[in-house]
Amino acid sequence: MKKLFIDKNVKVIKGSRAKSLIISKNDSAYIQDDAILKVDRERWNDAQSYERKTWMELGLKSADDRNYEHFKRFDSFNSLKEYQKENKINKVIELGCGPFTNMRTLLSQLPNLKEIHLLDPLLNDYLKHPNCQYSTGQLDKFKTVLHAIPIEELETNEVFDLVVMINVLEHCYDITIIFEKILSIMTCGSVFVFSDVYYFENDVKKMVYEIYDAGHPIKLTFNYMNQFLSRFKKIFECELHGLYGQPWRHDKYFIGVK
Repeated sequence: MKKLFIDKNVKVIKGSRAKSLIISKNDSAYIQDDAILKVDRERWNDAQSYERKTWMELGLKSADDRNYEHFKRFDSFNSLKEYQKENKINKVIELGCGPFTNMRTLLSQLPNLKEIHLLDPLLNDYLKHPNCQYSTGQLDKFKTVLHAIPIEELETNEVFDLVVMINVLEHCYDITIIFEKILSIMTCGSVFVFSDVYYFENDVKKMVYEIYDAGHPIKLTFNYMNQFLSRFKKIFECELHGLYGQPWRHDKYFIGVK
Protein backbone atom coordinates (compact mmCIF):
# COMPACT_ATOMS: atom_id res chain seq x y z
CA MET A 1 0.00 0.00 0.00
CA LYS A 2 1.18 3.52 -0.77
CA LYS A 3 0.92 6.05 2.02
CA LEU A 4 -2.21 8.17 1.72
CA PHE A 5 -3.66 10.83 4.05
CA ILE A 6 -7.07 12.39 3.40
CA ASP A 7 -8.15 15.04 5.89
CA LYS A 8 -11.64 16.17 6.91
CA ASN A 9 -11.55 18.87 4.23
CA VAL A 10 -11.03 16.17 1.57
CA LYS A 11 -7.44 17.27 0.98
CA VAL A 12 -5.43 14.34 -0.38
CA ILE A 13 -1.76 14.01 0.61
CA LYS A 14 0.56 11.29 -0.64
CA GLY A 15 4.10 10.03 -0.17
CA SER A 16 6.54 11.11 2.53
CA ARG A 17 4.30 13.93 3.74
CA ALA A 18 1.44 11.47 4.19
CA LYS A 19 3.76 9.13 6.08
CA SER A 20 4.63 11.76 8.68
CA LEU A 21 0.98 12.78 9.08
CA ILE A 22 -0.14 9.17 9.59
CA ILE A 23 2.44 8.72 12.33
CA SER A 24 0.80 11.54 14.29
CA LYS A 25 -2.81 10.81 13.29
CA ASN A 26 -4.21 7.36 12.57
CA ASP A 27 -7.06 5.08 13.62
CA SER A 28 -5.03 2.38 15.37
CA ALA A 29 -6.53 3.25 18.78
CA TYR A 30 -9.96 2.15 17.54
CA ILE A 31 -8.95 -1.37 16.52
CA GLN A 32 -10.69 -4.10 18.54
CA ASP A 33 -10.65 -7.75 17.53
CA ASP A 34 -8.90 -6.87 14.25
CA ALA A 35 -11.69 -4.49 13.17
CA ILE A 36 -12.80 -0.90 13.68
CA LEU A 37 -16.46 -1.11 14.62
CA LYS A 38 -16.71 1.92 16.89
CA VAL A 39 -15.14 5.38 17.04
CA ASP A 40 -15.67 8.34 19.35
CA ARG A 41 -17.81 11.33 18.44
CA GLU A 42 -14.82 13.55 17.69
CA ARG A 43 -13.60 11.10 15.06
CA TRP A 44 -17.11 10.72 13.66
CA ASN A 45 -17.53 14.50 13.48
CA ASP A 46 -14.47 14.61 11.23
CA ALA A 47 -16.13 12.03 8.99
CA GLN A 48 -19.27 14.15 8.85
CA SER A 49 -17.23 17.24 7.96
CA TYR A 50 -15.72 15.25 5.10
CA GLU A 51 -19.15 14.21 3.82
CA ARG A 52 -20.57 17.72 4.13
CA LYS A 53 -17.60 19.16 2.23
CA THR A 54 -17.87 16.46 -0.44
CA TRP A 55 -21.49 17.13 -1.32
CA MET A 56 -22.22 20.69 -0.19
CA GLU A 57 -19.08 22.31 -1.61
CA LEU A 58 -17.16 20.03 -3.96
CA GLY A 59 -20.15 18.11 -5.30
CA LEU A 60 -22.78 20.76 -5.92
CA LYS A 61 -23.03 19.76 -9.58
CA SER A 62 -23.37 16.06 -8.77
CA ALA A 63 -26.69 14.25 -9.11
CA ASP A 64 -25.62 10.68 -8.36
CA ASP A 65 -23.44 8.90 -5.80
CA ARG A 66 -22.79 5.67 -7.71
CA ASN A 67 -26.46 4.87 -7.15
CA TYR A 68 -26.89 3.41 -10.62
CA GLU A 69 -23.63 1.47 -10.27
CA HIS A 70 -25.15 -0.16 -7.20
CA PHE A 71 -28.40 -0.73 -9.10
CA LYS A 72 -26.56 -2.72 -11.78
CA ARG A 73 -24.57 -4.71 -9.23
CA PHE A 74 -27.81 -5.71 -7.54
CA ASP A 75 -28.99 -7.04 -10.93
CA SER A 76 -31.53 -4.21 -11.08
CA PHE A 77 -33.09 -5.59 -7.86
CA ASN A 78 -34.79 -8.33 -9.89
CA SER A 79 -34.73 -10.69 -6.89
CA LEU A 80 -37.36 -8.47 -5.27
CA LYS A 81 -39.81 -9.37 -8.04
CA GLU A 82 -39.82 -13.03 -7.01
CA TYR A 83 -40.18 -12.12 -3.33
CA GLN A 84 -43.20 -9.92 -4.06
CA LYS A 85 -45.12 -12.70 -5.75
CA GLU A 86 -46.14 -13.77 -2.24
CA ASN A 87 -45.30 -10.67 -0.17
CA LYS A 88 -46.14 -6.99 -0.36
CA ILE A 89 -43.67 -4.20 0.29
CA ASN A 90 -45.68 -1.18 1.47
CA LYS A 91 -43.43 0.64 3.89
CA VAL A 92 -39.70 1.26 3.33
CA ILE A 93 -36.77 3.10 4.88
CA GLU A 94 -33.35 3.97 3.51
CA LEU A 95 -30.65 4.36 6.16
CA GLY A 96 -27.91 6.78 5.11
CA CYS A 97 -29.75 8.07 2.06
CA GLY A 98 -27.34 10.87 1.12
CA PRO A 99 -28.59 13.71 -1.09
CA PHE A 100 -29.69 11.51 -4.00
CA THR A 101 -30.88 8.19 -2.45
CA ASN A 102 -30.60 4.63 -3.68
CA MET A 103 -34.32 4.34 -3.06
CA ARG A 104 -35.09 6.15 -6.29
CA THR A 105 -33.52 3.27 -8.24
CA LEU A 106 -35.80 0.75 -6.48
CA LEU A 107 -39.13 2.46 -7.05
CA SER A 108 -39.91 0.65 -10.30
CA GLN A 109 -39.57 -2.68 -8.46
CA LEU A 110 -42.01 -1.76 -5.68
CA PRO A 111 -45.53 -1.80 -7.16
CA ASN A 112 -47.27 -1.82 -3.75
CA LEU A 113 -45.23 0.96 -2.17
CA LYS A 114 -47.16 3.37 0.05
CA GLU A 115 -44.73 5.00 2.49
CA ILE A 116 -41.06 6.07 2.25
CA HIS A 117 -38.78 7.06 5.12
CA LEU A 118 -35.31 8.55 4.53
CA LEU A 119 -32.63 8.86 7.22
CA ASP A 120 -29.29 10.65 7.18
CA PRO A 121 -27.45 12.66 9.85
CA LEU A 122 -26.71 15.35 7.24
CA LEU A 123 -30.21 15.36 5.81
CA ASN A 124 -30.91 19.00 6.70
CA ASP A 125 -27.77 19.99 4.79
CA TYR A 126 -28.64 17.81 1.82
CA LEU A 127 -32.07 19.40 1.48
CA LYS A 128 -30.19 22.50 0.26
CA HIS A 129 -28.25 20.61 -2.41
CA PRO A 130 -29.30 21.76 -5.91
CA ASN A 131 -29.92 18.17 -7.01
CA CYS A 132 -31.37 16.72 -3.81
CA GLN A 133 -33.95 14.14 -4.83
CA TYR A 134 -36.34 14.79 -1.92
CA SER A 135 -36.03 18.57 -1.37
CA THR A 136 -39.74 19.00 -2.13
CA GLY A 137 -40.66 16.53 0.60
CA GLN A 138 -41.36 13.88 -2.01
CA LEU A 139 -39.40 11.17 -3.78
CA ASP A 140 -40.96 10.72 -7.19
CA LYS A 141 -44.71 10.79 -6.40
CA PHE A 142 -44.33 9.60 -2.81
CA LYS A 143 -44.37 11.87 0.21
CA THR A 144 -41.33 11.12 2.36
CA VAL A 145 -40.85 11.01 6.12
CA LEU A 146 -37.43 12.50 6.90
CA HIS A 147 -35.16 11.60 9.83
CA ALA A 148 -32.17 13.93 10.25
CA ILE A 149 -30.28 11.75 12.73
CA PRO A 150 -27.56 9.09 12.81
CA ILE A 151 -28.79 5.51 12.51
CA GLU A 152 -27.42 4.89 16.00
CA GLU A 153 -29.90 7.42 17.42
CA LEU A 154 -33.04 6.20 15.65
CA GLU A 155 -35.80 5.63 18.21
CA THR A 156 -39.05 4.31 16.78
CA ASN A 157 -41.66 1.64 17.28
CA GLU A 158 -42.31 1.48 13.55
CA VAL A 159 -41.36 -1.56 11.51
CA PHE A 160 -40.66 -1.67 7.79
CA ASP A 161 -41.23 -4.17 5.01
CA LEU A 162 -37.95 -3.12 3.39
CA VAL A 163 -34.77 -1.66 4.90
CA VAL A 164 -32.15 -0.32 2.49
CA MET A 165 -28.57 0.46 3.56
CA ILE A 166 -26.05 0.85 0.75
CA ASN A 167 -22.50 2.19 1.18
CA VAL A 168 -23.15 3.57 4.66
CA LEU A 169 -21.31 1.77 7.46
CA GLU A 170 -17.85 3.20 6.77
CA HIS A 171 -19.23 6.64 7.68
CA CYS A 172 -20.83 5.65 11.00
CA TYR A 173 -19.64 5.50 14.61
CA ASP A 174 -21.00 2.30 16.21
CA ILE A 175 -21.73 -0.74 14.06
CA THR A 176 -22.99 -2.92 16.91
CA ILE A 177 -25.73 -0.42 17.72
CA ILE A 178 -26.61 -0.06 14.04
CA PHE A 179 -27.07 -3.80 13.59
CA GLU A 180 -29.33 -3.84 16.66
CA LYS A 181 -31.37 -0.93 15.26
CA ILE A 182 -31.81 -2.68 11.91
CA LEU A 183 -33.19 -5.81 13.54
CA SER A 184 -35.51 -3.74 15.74
CA ILE A 185 -37.22 -2.03 12.78
CA MET A 186 -37.79 -5.28 10.88
CA THR A 187 -40.33 -8.02 11.41
CA CYS A 188 -40.42 -11.63 10.24
CA GLY A 189 -40.56 -11.46 6.45
CA SER A 190 -39.01 -7.98 6.13
CA VAL A 191 -36.35 -7.55 3.44
CA PHE A 192 -32.85 -6.15 3.97
CA VAL A 193 -31.02 -4.64 0.98
CA PHE A 194 -27.38 -4.19 1.95
CA SER A 195 -24.08 -3.28 0.39
CA ASP A 196 -20.84 -2.17 1.93
CA VAL A 197 -17.09 -2.58 1.97
CA TYR A 198 -15.40 -5.19 4.12
CA TYR A 199 -11.79 -6.07 4.82
CA PHE A 200 -9.98 -9.18 5.88
CA GLU A 201 -8.79 -9.04 9.47
CA ASN A 202 -5.08 -9.17 8.66
CA ASP A 203 -5.40 -6.14 6.38
CA VAL A 204 -7.00 -3.79 8.92
CA LYS A 205 -3.91 -3.48 11.13
CA LYS A 206 -1.77 -2.79 8.09
CA MET A 207 -4.16 -0.21 6.66
CA VAL A 208 -4.25 2.10 9.68
CA TYR A 209 -0.52 2.74 9.30
CA GLU A 210 -0.68 3.17 5.53
CA ILE A 211 -3.91 5.11 4.97
CA TYR A 212 -5.81 7.72 6.97
CA ASP A 213 -9.18 8.57 5.46
CA ALA A 214 -11.11 11.09 7.54
CA GLY A 215 -14.39 10.29 5.81
CA HIS A 216 -14.31 6.53 6.39
CA PRO A 217 -13.36 5.62 9.98
CA ILE A 218 -15.07 2.22 10.20
CA LYS A 219 -13.35 -0.94 8.98
CA LEU A 220 -15.92 -3.73 8.83
CA THR A 221 -14.44 -7.22 8.63
CA PHE A 222 -15.55 -10.26 6.67
CA ASN A 223 -16.36 -12.37 9.73
CA TYR A 224 -18.30 -9.69 11.62
CA MET A 225 -20.35 -8.76 8.58
CA ASN A 226 -21.23 -12.35 7.70
CA GLN A 227 -22.16 -13.13 11.29
CA PHE A 228 -24.84 -10.44 11.05
CA LEU A 229 -26.01 -11.33 7.54
CA SER A 230 -26.46 -14.96 8.59
CA ARG A 231 -29.62 -13.79 10.40
CA PHE A 232 -31.29 -13.37 7.01
CA LYS A 233 -32.38 -15.85 4.36
CA LYS A 234 -30.35 -14.91 1.30
CA ILE A 235 -32.20 -14.16 -1.94
CA PHE A 236 -29.34 -12.32 -3.69
CA GLU A 237 -25.59 -12.10 -3.21
CA CYS A 238 -22.69 -10.73 -5.20
CA GLU A 239 -19.10 -9.90 -4.23
CA LEU A 240 -16.56 -7.73 -6.03
CA HIS A 241 -12.90 -7.51 -5.10
CA GLY A 242 -10.30 -4.80 -5.62
CA LEU A 243 -12.61 -2.10 -6.96
CA TYR A 244 -11.22 1.36 -7.76
CA GLY A 245 -7.63 0.13 -7.69
CA GLN A 246 -7.85 -0.90 -4.01
CA PRO A 247 -6.63 -4.52 -3.73
CA TRP A 248 -7.59 -4.81 -0.04
CA ARG A 249 -11.16 -3.69 -0.72
CA HIS A 250 -14.06 -6.18 -0.92
CA ASP A 251 -17.63 -5.10 -1.78
CA LYS A 252 -20.61 -7.16 -0.69
CA TYR A 253 -24.06 -6.92 -2.30
CA PHE A 254 -26.73 -8.79 -0.39
CA ILE A 255 -30.51 -9.06 -0.18
CA GLY A 256 -32.03 -11.18 2.56
CA VAL A 257 -35.31 -11.86 4.32
CA LYS A 258 -35.55 -11.78 8.11
